[in-house]
Amino acid sequence: MAAAPSWNVFAPFPRTIRMPPGLRIGPDLFFKIRLLNRDTRLERTASGNIIVMPPAGLEGSYWSGDLFGQLRAWARRDGTGVATGSRP
Repeated sequence: MAAAPSWNVFAPFPRTIRMPPGLRIGPDLFFKIRLLNRDTRLERTASGNIIVMPPAGLEGSYWSGDLFGQLRAWARRDGTGVATGSRP
């Protein structure tokens, strides 16, 4: 497989927001933060830190499309299932 073109559009991402010792953002509070920031892709680590993820963009879409193409071809050859995207 050919290497992806060199796109470094999102060099500052992902960004981790570290929490002070003793401050933990639990699942309920994190859910509320996500609701207030729907346009921002956020993840919470097991240690409670928040990671701000870049939008899919050109490079992410390239790799996602490449992977999906391989998965779809395999599913068709194998004949035992179907391949779908990650979003409805």
